[in-house]
Amino acid sequence: LDSSSLATSLQKDYYKGSTEVGSSLSNTSLYVARERLTPDSEGFVLALVGLPARGKSFISRKLENFLEWKGLSTKVFNVGQYRREAVEPDQSGRSDFFDAKNEAAAAAREAAATAALEDALCFLSSGGKVAILDATNSTKARRRAIVNQVRTCSSRYAVLFVEAICDDAEILETNMLGKVKTALISRA
Repeated sequence: LDSSSLATSLQKDYYKGSTEVGSSLSNTSLYVARERLTPDSEGFVLALVGLPARGKSFISRKLENFLEWKGLSTKVFNVGQYRREAVEPDQSGRSDFFDAKNEAAAAAREAAATAALEDALCFLSSGGKVAILDATNSTKARRRAIVNQVRTCSSRYAVLFVEAICDDAEILETNMLGKVKTALISRA
């Protein structure tokens, strides 16, 4: 497709949704060249970084919606959800569960993070383009482990870390209250 045909195709397919537009773009010579020249073009692991209640899950969902709209197969892998499925919610939401001295909890947190990343890599290997790893990923060791695990894949995927920073006390309080309310509803 030349640029004039592509523009006409995009205008015609605009209201059909992003799948049609994305498939139109993937047939262009520039897109094909980019795919050929970019060694990590098989997929991306987009790993959020940040303290609790900073908006990582909100950002993850917004990114997922936008990238899907752009025609990229995208999925969020929320490590907290994996943790809540593996450990009773009344235990996994307590502050002592996040105490570095609590070895059993540390093992459960590690298992949840590993399972989420493994599922993200499976998603990419089955044709997904962007796997969003929604977790704190706040230590260098955690981020290094993500990069190392991604490098062991037979396919080449890029890792991109996105840090969520929020110091606004009102937003933080609202986010924390939202987490508490969600936890109370899930226990009921």
